[in-house]
Amino acid sequence: MKKTLHKICVVVLFACVNLSLHAQENHGDDIAPSKEFFLTISPHTLGTSIGLDYGFIGNKLTHSIHLELTSLRHPKEVRQRNGAGVGGSFSNISRSFVFGKQHQFYGIHAGYGGKFHFSGKAKSQGVAVSMSYAAGLSLGMLRPYYLNLRMGEEVVAQTYSEENATLFLTPEGISGASGLNYGWDELSFVTGAFAKFGLNFEWGQSTRLIKAVDVGVMLSIYTKEIPILLITDNQAIFPTLYAAFQIGKRT
Repeated sequence: MKKTLHKICVVVLFACVNLSLHAQENHGDDIAPSKEFFLTISPHTLGTSIGLDYGFIGNKLTHSIHLELTSLRHPKEVRQRNGAGVGGSFSNISRSFVFGKQHQFYGIHAGYGGKFHFSGKAKSQGVAVSMSYAAGLSLGMLRPYYLNLRMGEEVVAQTYSEENATLFLTPEGISGASGLNYGWDELSFVTGAFAKFGLNFEWGQSTRLIKAVDVGVMLSIYTKEIPILLITDNQAIFPTLYAAFQIGKRT
């Protein structure tokens, strides 16, 4: 349910930004814009990213300040549920969880980005094609992953420890994930770097309104292995493929 609400909120936010930009659109396209600002929603092969870019437009090259928050999963994560419905009722089915997971992992990316413009967008209608890129530093955040563990007659939210290792790694004793409200006061951090390269396709009649899709690859590298899963080897390097949806404005 929380994931569904999160997706609805993202869609509503994107729609509101779109309507706002249409309402504010300046039709004085004869004056070349010099700056741009856009929001990015980017599903990728190991999670989702939300980003902001503030750029300075040149003839062939746009330079930008790039900020991004991304979630990163382990490639071998598998969501599952325990229990089965009885008599058509699903009340005894657990919430979904990832077995053997120790941490949720997020990266805050901050760096330099931009676009190299291969073609200009037609004045009336067309598609502008650019090569996009960004690179910089990343601050990784590890949040302990809490499970609802069955302890006798009680169900207790706990993260992994040496004391509860056997129960934490026994699927039958798990009653689902505890939710997003746990672990934020137990964050730990790791430094790293990121780089991303893609092709950007922008369409629409106005040179002021940005509506684009960006597809490419992203590489996140950290200074140590990230302990996401307990039951397999972890990694310090996260290569991903992404498809980004961008909306914004030029001034």
